[in-house]
Formats: sequence, structure tokens, C-alpha cells
Amino acid sequence: MRTLNYILLILFAFLCTIVKSETDFASAYGFSGMEIFPLDLGISNMNAADIDNDGLLDVILANNDKSSIQILYNQTGKTNVTSKTRRRQLELNELPPETRFDIETIPSDTKITSLVVEDINNDGKKDIIYYGDSHELIILQNKGNRDWESPLRWPIKDGLTVKRALAVADINNDKLPDIILLGESCFYILYQMKDNKLADPERFSCSGTPSMLEVRDFNSDKLNDLLLVAWDSKTPFILRFQTANGMLGPEIPIESLPIRSYHIDDIDGDGLNEFIIMPLKTDRAEIGRISFKQRSEKSDIVTSQFSIIPLQKTSKSKRGLACFDINADKTPEIIVANPENGSIAVISKGQNALFSKVDNFPSFTGVSDITVADWDSDGTPEIFVLSSDEKQIGVTRMQNGKLGFPQNIQIDGKPLIICSGKLDPAGKPVLLAITETEKGRLLWIIKNDGSRKTQPLDKSFQSTPSKMF
Repeated sequence: MRTLNYILLILFAFLCTIVKSETDFASAYGFSGMEIFPLDLGISNMNAADIDNDGLLDVILANNDKSSIQILYNQTGKTNVTSKTRRRQLELNELPPETRFDIETIPSDTKITSLVVEDINNDGKKDIIYYGDSHELIILQNKGNRDWESPLRWPIKDGLTVKRALAVADINNDKLPDIILLGESCFYILYQMKDNKLADPERFSCSGTPSMLEVRDFNSDKLNDLLLVAWDSKTPFILRFQTANGMLGPEIPIESLPIRSYHIDDIDGDGLNEFIIMPLKTDRAEIGRISFKQRSEKSDIVTSQFSIIPLQKTSKSKRGLACFDINADKTPEIIVANPENGSIAVISKGQNALFSKVDNFPSFTGVSDITVADWDSDGTPEIFVLSSDEKQIGVTRMQNGKLGFPQNIQIDGKPLIICSGKLDPAGKPVLLAITETEKGRLLWIIKNDGSRKTQPLDKSFQSTPSKMF
């Protein structure tokens, strides 16, 4: 079980430390004069990275007032350096820039809200990745010699246009950097492929409405984990630990007061990250860390860690759901419908015994009911789906690790609900369905060999059934 144990941090004690030393630190070190580098009021997303591979850190930032990205190339220690940029005419009483940085500008056609600088294609040169109000993820690949490739663009319409909604890190344990972008109640991952190209964005649902993300190793297993932050929520931190097989585990919410700021760092040097938070309505700081407790051998689902498996959002009042071992691995899978986009998600356990592996397969749209049974008693269970939108029932099964598109089961009337099971303990399972016809409602009993029976239901039965067992 994972919990975040909070300890009140008294700011005065935290900031004031008694140092016993014979050295007069006041005369041992200090600060030089201020160096001024005039920019604009609209700058944001400041990053420090060695862009030109000269061993010096440069400064990269978004300048939305000038619709550009500005790079301040570090010239420290270099002599007889001539700027490659044409200096603009200074305004009256405007201070000229110092010589430490040579400022160059890259035009941008979007208002940039999130920007990171990382080597995204493993060529040893830092690239610029950003997102903004054009709702495109844009990558500028570094050609070297202060030159850039043409922008690469991925349209992502529901990405969040806020700061810190973008990160670059290995999120699937293949030693290659991936791109993670936060969206509206979801996030996108562009996985790096072995040819150093990026796959198309893959969408992952998340609970709540997080407005910021962070990627780092939170449990010291040398794997990057994902942190989602929702400032005014009762659970402002939502963790998803990366598993050994490169999947993200279920959501683990961490309760706290609503926060206005936070910082994560190893402040005591023990190799573990601490959370420092400022609650929204208090003038104090709190500090805590993630702790781990060994699960009891006798523990069950009631006493183990509560976690959340986020699903794709739907406006439907009902979605199909079942739990059954459909691939003969002796552990149950969760089969759940995504009614809006016409797919079935199969959620299985990863190497950490958490439901962390999610596979999506095409299906009917508007699937409102799912039931599973070994219909033909061959050891491989069949999955039955009912689509309220398409008004049909279908059947599929897991073959070679995949679910095929459901085959239609011919039936008269509009199907309302389905279930499966044995009517006779010694017999084979059957499929049961209730349909709405012009003559009234019928109960169908359908066997695997194609035979079927119907039984009229009482005409007083008019309500919409929600479940049948």
C-alpha cells in the first residue's frame, strides 16, 4: 500500500540553519554585478540546454509577444565573437544587451504554452518540442550550426494550452525518449520507435481534470513514472507507476488539501523524493514522501491498495463490462466497452499484478452490455456484446492475443439486455436475450449449435431492464 505521509514543516526552521564554522563566509564568497539581457514581457517556458554542443548552457524561451522562440547562445569565455544576428534599433532609454549571450530568434506561428528542450531523435543534438493555441504538437529538430529542420507537426485538438502540460522521457522502458502531452481528461503519448521516428499519438484516459503533468522516478525503481496534478481537487496528485514491462499502472490518488504550489526533490539526500506543498488556504508548507508497505499474504481486494483504471469518457448512460479469464492465463481480464468510438478494451494484469495492460479492439458502437461464457465448451470463452446503437448482438473470442470484430447473431426485434450461463448444470452454456418486438417482449434462449427458443414475457413488463443474471 502506498500512502503520502505529511509532516508539518516550520518555515523558519527550514530556512534558518545554524552553521558552526570558523570561516567568515561573508568574506569568502558573494555575487558579482547584475548582468542585464533585455527581452520582452511576454516571455515564458524558460529552458537551459546546450543547443550548439559547445559545452555551455544556452537559454531557450518562448516569446509570444514577438511570435517567436528566442535562443540565448552562451558566449562565456569566447573571444572575438561576432554576432550572427542583426541587432535591432534600441528604443529611447533602452539598455543594450550584455555580451554573454548572442540572441537568435526562430519564428513561431502559434502562441506557445508548453515548451521543452530534449534530444528527441538520439542524434546528440537538443531539439525543441512545443504546443500552443494552434493545437498542434510541433518539433524543431536541431541540424547543428544553429540551423533547424522544417517543423514536424501532429494535430492534437484537445491538448491543454497551459504551462507544464508537456514532457519528454522514456515512459515505456525501451531506453528511448517519448513525448507526453496532457489533454482534456486524458493524455497523449508519442512513443519513440527503433528507427528514431515517433509513432502517432496514442490517447490514454484519466480521471478528473488534471492541468499539469510531471515525469520522474517516484519509487526509486529506475523507471519513469507519471504524475498528474489537479490543483483544486481532493486528490491533487495522481500517480501512475511504470511497470517492468513498460506499461503504466492504474491511477493511485493521493489525498491532500487543495494546493497552490508544490515542489518535488530529494531534500535530505537519501535517494527518495519528497513532496513539498503549499495548501491553498493556509500559510504553511507541508512536506511528505511516498512510503511503501508490504502487502499481507492474506490480503484481498478489500485490504489492498485502492487504485483507479481510467476509461474513455462517454455520454451513454450504460457501457458493457465483464470480468473473465479470456486468454487462459489463469487470471481474469476486465472487458469494457468504449461506446463512443466503437471499441472494446481488454485490461489485463502486468508483471506487477496490477491491471496495467490495456488493449483496444474494434467492435460495434454503443455497446451497452457484455457477457462471457464458453459457449461451445472448447476451453476458449466467447464474448457476447449488445449494441444499443446498432440494435444487434454479436459474438467474438480471443485468438492469437486479439479480439476479432463481432459476428452478428440474427435475432428478431430490438435487443434490450443479454446474459449467459448454464440452465442445466450438466449442459453447455446458453445465451439469453430479451428483445422488444411489435407483438411484445421475448426471452430468447440461444445455443451454440444454432437452435433457439423464445418465450413471450408478460405485457406488464414495460420497464427497461438494467441487468439480467
